[in-house]
Amino acid sequence: MRKMVQTITVVGYPSCGYYQMSATLATQICAANSEYKLNLVPKPATQYRKWVTEFTSTVEKHHTSSPSVFIGNEGKDYEKFIGGNDNFQSWARNNGLKKGGACIIL
Repeated sequence: MRKMVQTITVVGYPSCGYYQMSATLATQICAANSEYKLNLVPKPATQYRKWVTEFTSTVEKHHTSSPSVFIGNEGKDYEKFIGGNDNFQSWARNNGLKKGGACIIL
């Protein structure tokens, strides 16, 4: 039986370093795991602010920063709100999708 593909959606503005970190992690997860599909949604900062304001008024009352990360089943890209970059990094670690690491000095 085929495992259902889940979509990782990262919404934010490209000049935000936290958006870049989440987008990079999502790209790595999707490249290494066929059960995940990538959906990056870059928006200009002004459009993102408007979007996140509308989003927080209906779904998540405390999130106001970039990025916003979601996990969803096929066709439901915004099904489960994970949070911002810190939440997404933790989610990936807790689900065995990100290994802890350190720089090695040679």
